[in-house]
Amino acid sequence: MSSSNRSPLAAAAIGLLLGTAVGVLIGRLTGDGPALVKLDRREIEEREATPAADATPAAQRTEEHGARDAANAVPTGSAATAPAPGGATTLFIDELRARGREGLARGWRVVRADEIPADQLAFGLAEFERVVDTLPESWGEGLAREANERDASLALGTAAELLKRMEEDLAVDPLVVRDAARFDALFERKSQAGTTDGRAFVAGATEESPELQDGMTLVFPAGVHDTRLQEALRSAKHFPRDLVIAGAGIDQTLLHFDDLDAAGSVVNLTLRDFTFWNDGPLFGLSGNSQATITLERVRLAGFDNGAGGSSALDLPVTAFRAIDCVFAGGYGSDPYKGTLFDVRGDGLLARFDRCRFEHVTIWSRARDSWRLVFAGCTFDHVAHSWQNLAPLPSGVEFLGNTPTFADPAPPGENPPGRDLNALFPGWREKLR
Repeated sequence: MSSSNRSPLAAAAIGLLLGTAVGVLIGRLTGDGPALVKLDRREIEEREATPAADATPAAQRTEEHGARDAANAVPTGSAATAPAPGGATTLFIDELRARGREGLARGWRVVRADEIPADQLAFGLAEFERVVDTLPESWGEGLAREANERDASLALGTAAELLKRMEEDLAVDPLVVRDAARFDALFERKSQAGTTDGRAFVAGATEESPELQDGMTLVFPAGVHDTRLQEALRSAKHFPRDLVIAGAGIDQTLLHFDDLDAAGSVVNLTLRDFTFWNDGPLFGLSGNSQATITLERVRLAGFDNGAGGSSALDLPVTAFRAIDCVFAGGYGSDPYKGTLFDVRGDGLLARFDRCRFEHVTIWSRARDSWRLVFAGCTFDHVAHSWQNLAPLPSGVEFLGNTPTFADPAPPGENPPGRDLNALFPGWREKLR
């Protein structure tokens, strides 16, 4: 039967099944796989005695397959299920058997100079047909298990559950982070407690341990504010869930406080609309169990101070979301030598939308279990790891702009650091 008369579906199926089945068969014949199932000698002789042109076995299989296909029928009109001229099933079986003979003969000649004996050919064809008959079912089982695993990872509805799953070395589907709406759902606020003046709150916190309510919002007006917010939060009876710290705008409000930490997990902390400067990190939470954090329209600066890893975000296993933010290196006491985040665990789910990265190394170490998406971001003098030596983790995706990684420092020897004076004139004096 010429290849020009072969249906496209039959040709594709034959190629796929033949490659796998002959590979399995040759491996077994050469001792690289499990032993062949022994067939009865009489069965082999009967198979060999049956002329190749005898269509009775093919017709019987056609009838069996036709009944099975009818029970699982796809609506008519599908190109994939349209019958081929002359009967697709008969064509498939006859052509597959012919290809099996050819493949067995070629494989034999790889090892020996003579032709494959008739009894060995019959034996090989019998095993070939058995392997081809059982492979689709095992493939289907494997695909179903993968689908179950994927459904399970997508069904876990909270950030805490997903992070726990990652810490237990269970995979999380990349779609969890790639799908913006799905990822945003992990950060839904569960409580609202009104707005409080941030300066008054910090001043009052020096008198006694403050009562922090879940869902409260601390607001700081435009200007430069040297706060002791970290002390107020440390002295609180508990770190509130759904806490929001807000300014008047990324170019209007400059906040300074020492790195935030907390006892226990940090659940759904949101920072928005200000520039943060600290001679160190924004968060020092590496000893905590979990964190869920959102940054919206925030600029981070000053973290490249030469201490330790000089990271802006020192985090535990974390779900992290950043929207329209700027991560700016070069403003610290050891400029251009800082990293964005340092996560000491297998669990990191992070998405950056429309963020700008300037003169910074993104991580000090990374893990393939992480799921990171950079969507519509821009990169200026950015390294993904120290000197870009480590390979990119498999769980990192760039949607939109793919960065060209480079040295975080500007060209030249000992380039000077950057200064925030253009945005906040006299800011250093106001922080003293």
